[in-house]
Amino acid sequence: MTISSSSYAVGTQALQTKLTGDVVNRVTQTGSGAVSIVEPEGMDLTREGRRFMLGTKAAITGIAPVQTVQTTACQWGITNPATNTMTAFFDSIGVWQTAGTGAATGYIVLVTIFATPAQTSFTTGLGIMNCNGSTKTSNLVAKDTITITSPAAPVWIPIAVQQSSVANTIVSLAIVNYEIRGRIAIPPGFSLGINVSGAAGTSPLYAPIASWVEVESNNS
Repeated sequence: MTISSSSYAVGTQALQTKLTGDVVNRVTQTGSGAVSIVEPEGMDLTREGRRFMLGTKAAITGIAPVQTVQTTACQWGITNPATNTMTAFFDSIGVWQTAGTGAATGYIVLVTIFATPAQTSFTTGLGIMNCNGSTKTSNLVAKDTITITSPAAPVWIPIAVQQSSVANTIVSLAIVNYEIRGRIAIPPGFSLGINVSGAAGTSPLYAPIASWVEVESNNS
């Protein structure tokens, strides 16, 4: 069977789940490298154990949203240690509600990238899991309540929003951007700051969630 285009007829071949032994690179009839369009996006990095998720592994004390524009106050920080050899490219970043009732006016999640202070330990209850269940671990750490010292004036960018006229109760709300797809990265020696802004509601608290891949880059 062939797939015809305006200029070329390109042959196809049966798909295999895994090739063993020595294989020859597959090319098109014009000598170009054949590109798979059937594997789910990012599957290879998951297969290699390079994709990770941040979540909770025990009881977690969330942080209340703020009603003013923040400068150096950072509710949550995800640090890539300077000794690491990998850059973390984020697929998704957000928060989930761990307690209380959110206000009907909605919330936004803001992020920034900062250099110091670096975090060296986890907030109790947070944990990182490999997305393929392997024993390969991440060197990143996540900590709460940070005062950013460099840069002196961090740039905060809204990346996710929950606009609702209905109040949300405990564990019924996640505010996440799943469309980052590697467009935010923290190389070794940098951290990602996360803040939640919105009305006070009835004591709502939020904890961070994120997913990313770790690969070598020009910055690591």
